[in-house]
Amino acid sequence: MNIGGVDQVLSEGFSKELVRQMRLIRINHGGGDIAQLSPEEINEIGQVVKSASKRIRKLHLGRSKGAAWCRAETKSLFRSRDFLTAAALIQSVKREQILGLEEARHLAEQARDLSIDESVQFELVPKASGGERTIVKHGPIKSIRNRALALLVEAVSGPYEFEFCQFGRGGVHAAVERIGEGLVQGYRFWITCDLTKAYPSVKLNHVKDIVPIHGELLKRVCFPPYLHSSATNKDGGRPGLAEGASHSSKILSAFTDGPLRQIGGDRKVLCYADNIAIGARTIGDAKCAFKTLKNAMSVFMAGPIHLHAVTLCDGYQHSGHWQKGEFLMRRGVDFCQYRASLDWQATEVRYRPNTLAFCRAKHRAFELLEGIYSPEIIRIELDGYLEMWARSFTLWQRTELSTECLKQTRDRWLYEYLNGKLIDAA
Repeated sequence: MNIGGVDQVLSEGFSKELVRQMRLIRINHGGGDIAQLSPEEINEIGQVVKSASKRIRKLHLGRSKGAAWCRAETKSLFRSRDFLTAAALIQSVKREQILGLEEARHLAEQARDLSIDESVQFELVPKASGGERTIVKHGPIKSIRNRALALLVEAVSGPYEFEFCQFGRGGVHAAVERIGEGLVQGYRFWITCDLTKAYPSVKLNHVKDIVPIHGELLKRVCFPPYLHSSATNKDGGRPGLAEGASHSSKILSAFTDGPLRQIGGDRKVLCYADNIAIGARTIGDAKCAFKTLKNAMSVFMAGPIHLHAVTLCDGYQHSGHWQKGEFLMRRGVDFCQYRASLDWQATEVRYRPNTLAFCRAKHRAFELLEGIYSPEIIRIELDGYLEMWARSFTLWQRTELSTECLKQTRDRWLYEYLNGKLIDAA
């Protein structure tokens, strides 16, 4: 659930919104008496959130006092029972778990004691570009610490004008819409790229001078000892950020903000986590902007951060790609599983899933179809899956053309799935 950013926690109505979300979760998990929160519990939740908000506001407004003051204040705030209880309640809502105030207080008390450890799980998830990424799954105590640290990072940091994965910025859809706006305004050429091994590449020495958080919290919550394990630290050096921790994207945003600000000029700049897009009016200016970013990423004292999957996109054309020098050239702007392109005659931006999105959807659909052999049942299952999948692309205009695209996709996947089963059987 989209709840729990610093701006929202500081707002007047946050405690009421938190209670509303808690009720919704309880209704969805059975309803009846479990959905009810007593007036006393609602009042106590309000007091806890107000107390936490007051401390966070003090930190947020006082960040201009300097890094030393911020570090001391973050350590003090992390020891606050009300702050950690609020973090526990927010985390329970985001995970859609039923959690009462007393249980939240109990977990917060355990999270407050950094000597209390808890096991973690490592999940290997295939990358679209090949290989695997390691997602760290934390238990309830570590998750509360991570959520609390995420709030602290947001509070001590300034606004990130380029970052769309932060709370309240609208996410992927808003980022892609910004690309569409740029295309209409004449920013035809875009360079998109990713940070190479984004989370593992960001080390403690990168962060400590950028984010004024107390050193003990950075060492024990942000870069804890378990990250030294071979599962997340395959090169044997200093560990990077844990992918899957709620604070990691906040720290990554703080880390990339400085280099992105150096691009400047008459350009459009945006990012979503480790995905970056730079728009310019000419190919030459787009390449110049990318060179500026590349240089800015290479001069960190703690070590350079590399960029990969670098693509030069022409937003006034619709499909196709080829390689030219260091750039993959693409017609249409691909960003976070969307493709945006401008129909310059109608001055209308077309949004649709890109090739990578279709490939990932097919892989997932084939997993769900495992063990089903009836063509008619497979057709029905694929229709339902594709309809649900298409709804997640809210910018994709649903027209006769898109409906026909989904029908052709279904028929092609049906043929490929059944043909693959026949080959396996042979």
